[in-house]
Amino acid sequence: MADRGSRARLRWLGALAVLTAALLPFWSSLSHPFHAWDDDVNFTLNEGFRGLDGEHLRWMWTSFHAGHYMPLTWMSCALDFELAGLDPRMFHATNLALHAACSLLLFLALDELLALARVTRARVAAATLGAAFFAAHPLRVESVVWLTERRDVLCGAFLALSAWSWLRSQRSGARRGPWLALSVAAFAASLLSKVAGLGFPLVLLALEAWPLRRHERSGWRPLLVEKLPYVALALAGAALGILGQRFGTQVLASLDARPLDERVAISAFAFRSYLRHTLLPVGLSPFYELPARLSLLDPRYLASLVFVLVSTGFLFLRRHKSNATAALWSAWWSFGVLVAPVIGLVHAGNQIAADRYTYLPSFALAGLVAACFARWSTRSALATGAAAIVALGFVARATTAHWSDTRTLFERAIAVEPGNSLAHHKLGVLAYKAGDAQKALEHYDRAIALHSRGSQSDVRYDRALARIALDRHDALADIDWALDEQPGHEGALRLFAQEAEGRFGLIPSEVDFRVGLALTLPGPPLVSLEVASRRALDKGENELALQHAEEYIRLAPSSPVGHRLAGRAALFLGRFARAREAFARCCELAPSADAHYELGLALDKLGQRDAARAEFRRALEFDPSHPRAAGKL
Repeated sequence: MADRGSRARLRWLGALAVLTAALLPFWSSLSHPFHAWDDDVNFTLNEGFRGLDGEHLRWMWTSFHAGHYMPLTWMSCALDFELAGLDPRMFHATNLALHAACSLLLFLALDELLALARVTRARVAAATLGAAFFAAHPLRVESVVWLTERRDVLCGAFLALSAWSWLRSQRSGARRGPWLALSVAAFAASLLSKVAGLGFPLVLLALEAWPLRRHERSGWRPLLVEKLPYVALALAGAALGILGQRFGTQVLASLDARPLDERVAISAFAFRSYLRHTLLPVGLSPFYELPARLSLLDPRYLASLVFVLVSTGFLFLRRHKSNATAALWSAWWSFGVLVAPVIGLVHAGNQIAADRYTYLPSFALAGLVAACFARWSTRSALATGAAAIVALGFVARATTAHWSDTRTLFERAIAVEPGNSLAHHKLGVLAYKAGDAQKALEHYDRAIALHSRGSQSDVRYDRALARIALDRHDALADIDWALDEQPGHEGALRLFAQEAEGRFGLIPSEVDFRVGLALTLPGPPLVSLEVASRRALDKGENELALQHAEEYIRLAPSSPVGHRLAGRAALFLGRFARAREAFARCCELAPSADAHYELGLALDKLGQRDAARAEFRRALEFDPSHPRAAGKL
């Protein structure tokens, strides 16, 4: 009893140490703002998650927003919004809490794993050091501090819960059914948070082989059958992940754009990079950009491939030689299968690696750390391990400071890699927003020169804005470039429609050609329908304008833009009931002075004078100086 009580106290102390390691290095992030790098797309400009009503929940469970299917992540963000609005402190606090929960669950899982491996000496201390190594490592910064990566910490917490409950089911005399059910449910929840832990069933099989060695008693067949629910969920998650990248962002590279040899080079380099940064976390960057030219025969990529192949072969052949090599092989295999979905074979984006991709795979490395300290559990070894984790925490704290704001973030990226075109692009955007168009132009020029291969539509569009601000007529060349590369580019198409006939002196048919080309794209982009509807209204083609607006509404029923355009076209066509319906919906979605004024016009045309005057008064409440509403009263 005394031994059990002392072990329980040790567990509490271990949990407290892990909690400290998970929170202190990242605590300063509570004062960080949303970043102008995906946080804007996901939070400040995104209405979809702002509520827990039926309409918002429908969006969360059906959306592939920004290329991800993650309804549970969106629901967690919706809860933050319900509690504190768009206060980034609330979102950061939740990220920290989820990372702490993930680390604590990993601690419990490691303790359970060591118990099943019949480790008795310093078991809790070894599990504590393994989980703290995971919790405080600087590679965790991106997942914990970047609010866009809420999906990482939520997915990680559920996956750690799944691992712990599966290990609990392996205890002698345990009620296996409930624990296995919890494990499968938690794995499903992890995939609904982020489709990242697809290799988890293979990790469980690795643990079966070592250290559990259950196959020696029962054979592999029942163990494989037990994993079928996990495999089914993993296959469903893989399908959702591919659909998200295909239809959410269109950044999933084809074999033509990114040949197999390049993917192998990227994967090998990333794998070695993650291990190197795990052992020596220096030179960390928010964005490791793919080089303009990439060849598997380049020495650094070829050396990476040789390292991965030789190490894998060596560990595989020696996996039965001793417990040490068995532990190394199990960790190596588990790290590899967990990192495989994001390592580059199925490539998306312009990064060659990303620190956030190590969040789940580092579970395996935490297990290896725990196994090492369980084997060499001398006081000096444990003290050295604790000191190393404290050092990691200080590095993580310094790395967290690089994320204090968007400018600091990308200045850090350029400090690590001066030729980082994305960082120059982002700094150009910040300079433009600050009113320094000339400084922005310098960054854009640098970004384009550095990234001559690959998509340039976004940076060309942004350079066009800077050139227009400087009253330079060569802005049209950038707009043309962006639209040639991406005919449905939202900003470029809208800018082209606004400026082409005036500033650039193009004839209407040239503008209509660009808009018409965008309309022929599969699943025409919303901006093309918006621009086409506006141009039709300007030319008095109100029936055509209404058709485009109705298609816009069909594709984006929660956007006020389509409803407002439909209302205007219906008003001109004399379909006042349809106009009233459209403007009323617009007022629900985005109330404004103009929306209420236009609803008032539709009501007035229907003879509903009192209701119309009420809407004109609401318009004046939004804008007391509205030029037309006051004249209607």
